[in-house]
Amino acid sequence: MIFVILNFLVAFLGSVAMIITIKSSKKNKEPINYYFILILLGLTAQRLFFTFSTLYIENIENKLNYSFVAYLYAPLFYLFTKDYLKYRISQKENLNHFVLASFFILINLLFEIDGKLKFIIFFIFSTIYMLFILQKITFIKKNTMLKSERDWLYIMFFQVFLVYIISNFFLLKYSENISDVHLKYYNFSAIIWLISLTYLFVNPEIFFGIKTLKKIVRTEELSNKITWNLTALKKIQAYDYKIHDKIAPNSVDIINKIERFIESYDFRDNIPLDFKSISEGVNINAYHLNYIFKYYCVYSKSDFFNYCKVIHILKLLEDGYLQNKTISSLISDSHFKSKKTFYNNFKKFTGKSPQEMNNVLKFKM
Repeated sequence: MIFVILNFLVAFLGSVAMIITIKSSKKNKEPINYYFILILLGLTAQRLFFTFSTLYIENIENKLNYSFVAYLYAPLFYLFTKDYLKYRISQKENLNHFVLASFFILINLLFEIDGKLKFIIFFIFSTIYMLFILQKITFIKKNTMLKSERDWLYIMFFQVFLVYIISNFFLLKYSENISDVHLKYYNFSAIIWLISLTYLFVNPEIFFGIKTLKKIVRTEELSNKITWNLTALKKIQAYDYKIHDKIAPNSVDIINKIERFIESYDFRDNIPLDFKSISEGVNINAYHLNYIFKYYCVYSKSDFFNYCKVIHILKLLEDGYLQNKTISSLISDSHFKSKKTFYNNFKKFTGKSPQEMNNVLKFKM
């Protein structure tokens, strides 16, 4: 029963992945990898059929004799890999691959083939395509794609390789009873597909495309960060009552002045962004400013200044800063005093290292 559930879950995730991929590609006007869509479509349809057949059809082992479909997946995975790596695929090449697959499908449909011979034919056919796929993946240029995209391709290849191994193994071992091949193939490959699809769902840049992800990064990491609260975040302490009565009515205006000062601050100046520079820039004494930070700022003073520096870094990365400059110069230009402080705070506020964020934003290191 557990394998039935796994196959249904894979079918569900496959259908969701297919819908999201199509919608995202259309919305962002990015090319669709139609081979991947066909793979997901076949995955969903077959797993659903397998699930419901297992639950509702008696003698299911006699109903699963459609091994010829496997001949379609070998060229599909190869063409998916080529398209994913941005190789040009002509209509003639498409036609040649599917005519070849159709030829072997017809042989399986029209002739009764001995189990051992069936294994030999499929082994040769699938091995040739595995070598084709391996050849394409071996020569990937790492700087042409995101790490998560590259990892996804490796996962897909590893999955295809495992499917290649188990399908040929079961075909050899149970060559005289093809229904056993199908049952064992679906059970084992469900686990492999579940891992692959899970990786796909936790890496949005693969699903949504780099254009959408760039907007997501800007929105989540920059625009939507809440740094100030318009009412006091904690109970006013007794020794602050006097200043509270004086400053609280003007707290919103003071916060707006601080925000405008931060927005106009030029990191290229030698004046550091700190408590003193804000006090002078907003024209408020340090005691009153300290009250504002203490009761209205979400962050501690040190975290607030580091957060402002990280925002500045994100803007530099979006403008292609690392195309011509180094991480060391980025640290200096954002006024961080040490590399450790820089990395710790960047990771703290964005969840990524500067190199990872730079790759997400699709800029050349």
